[in-house]
Amino acid sequence: MPIGDYVRDGAALVCLFAVLGKPWDIDGDGTDHWWVILSALVAICSLAVPYVAASRALPALGRDQSQLLKFALTAPLLISVLAAVVNELVHATDYFEGGLGAGVALATAGALFAVQPRAADEDLAHRDDRRWWAATTSLAVVAVALSIATFAAFVLRDLTGDTLLFDEPVAFMSLVVSPLLTLVVVYGGALLGLLARQFQGVLVFAVVTLTAAGVALLTGDDPTSLFRAYLSLREVGPVEHWDSIIGGVFLLSGAGALAVSRPALRTASAGVNSVHAFLLTARLALGLVGIGGFLVPISYVLGLVAADIYPAAVIVAVVLWVALAVLALVAVSLLSGATLNRLAVVVLAAAIPVIGIVLVAVVRSSDGFARVAGTLSLDTVATVLLFTLPLLAVGALTAPAAVRRTYGPLLPERAPVQPAQQWPAQQWPAQEWSAQQPGQQWVAQPPTQPPTQPPGPPTAPPSGE
Repeated sequence: MPIGDYVRDGAALVCLFAVLGKPWDIDGDGTDHWWVILSALVAICSLAVPYVAASRALPALGRDQSQLLKFALTAPLLISVLAAVVNELVHATDYFEGGLGAGVALATAGALFAVQPRAADEDLAHRDDRRWWAATTSLAVVAVALSIATFAAFVLRDLTGDTLLFDEPVAFMSLVVSPLLTLVVVYGGALLGLLARQFQGVLVFAVVTLTAAGVALLTGDDPTSLFRAYLSLREVGPVEHWDSIIGGVFLLSGAGALAVSRPALRTASAGVNSVHAFLLTARLALGLVGIGGFLVPISYVLGLVAADIYPAAVIVAVVLWVALAVLALVAVSLLSGATLNRLAVVVLAAAIPVIGIVLVAVVRSSDGFARVAGTLSLDTVATVLLFTLPLLAVGALTAPAAVRRTYGPLLPERAPVQPAQQWPAQQWPAQEWSAQQPGQQWVAQPPTQPPTQPPGPPTAPPSGE
């Protein structure tokens, strides 16, 4: 089986096991709901189907039968996700019921990782690629639309309630800039590339949406934890609601799983020059970082104006965000030129996560930032801008074999040292020299070996002797 199938199986296994330990809803974790436990274990069993089909241990288990069996084994978990969504809508007006936790997001991603075709059970003629591509694009559009719709629902709920947002219009504008506009830029920019069947769009969209699943996996119960996938005015646990400021995480996670399926990657890479596609991937990723990196500090500045305090930590955060945005846009300009300085682009892209680490360390250790924007936690968009998209650009410019064959090693190798010239060995016997006496010259001794040339014929003695 290809390495990519093993990676998909590993991702599905991590997600499905993590479902049991992460919050499913406000009422508890996945282990608190017996149907979640059973459906997750059954979905895990579906990962063995391609291996059984490849081994031909069951001759009746062909490729089509394998696909149907995987659908049957993952269906209970997907139905459990649907039941959680219905439960949230039923309790839409109740602050202490419903909710969609990280377990729901990981269940969606794990089930769609498990059910997608592998090399051992997919149709050899790829006749199902159109259906899988339609499912991928449909789920991607719905996921991005839902993440925007939850913010709109948050605003509408405030309008029909105490209207706290519009009492402070500057603070409301800060929320509109980030997370809303930043989310639209990051998710929307990647989605447009995916809908256009561009290879770079599929890769960037997959990285962005799978980051949502990763942040959900790392989100803790403490509101001040480093990672925080959800943001809502209902501080009743790490779950999302229909009116969350940041929502739609469960559908984004599922869309990311489908975006890296074999049919999706095959559809997007058909007739594409691989080297050019990876360069465009790095360019799109860094371009989104550059635009989003300018929107976040604007939101910080609006928050400063609304709070009418100006802590040094927030000012440092603004400077660092602007710096990494400038680095990203400079790298994009280098990728757009006639010649490619790959080393310079990689250095600029690799510097962005370093700045991100400094930014998080400085801001989380400051009380002044908390008075303006609360304790900094890395949500999906911030994690994407600071870490995953820059690392995707670095990987696209260094890891693919086609890029390395075309442009050579990233660091040029020095020329090998030439060995010193050796004179040929002496071909005649060495001469022995007698000791020098005062006033005498060096006298060569006769050779100890016979001459190399044969002696000539003997000559007659001179006459008269």
